Amino acid sequence: FGVAVVIGRFVYPRLGLPFRSEGGKGFTFVLLAAIAMGLFAEAIGLHMILGAYLAGLFFETKVAHPNLVRVVMDRSYGIAYSFLGPIFFISLGF
Repeated sequence: FGVAVVIGRFVYPRLGLPFRSEGGKGFTFVLLAAIAMGLFAEAIGLHMILGAYLAGLFFETKVAHPNLVRVVMDRSYGIAYSFLGPIFFISLGF
């Protein structure tokens, strides 16, 4: 968890500055960082989704353009909280 905090607070904002434009590059950077954090979590013995979740906690407007954040949040909010969230927590129980 400490490594994720250091990466999220200090590394991602610096790496993400070139990707803050309104194009698709910011979204690509966020997606790749979530995958990388997921793989890192898997490598240290945690579930991959925990790493991706931690990566997502640090990404709001620090890296991506504010309009991109708004669009992604609007499109994914309903699916994430009403469908994917319960499936994830049910799968943790098995």
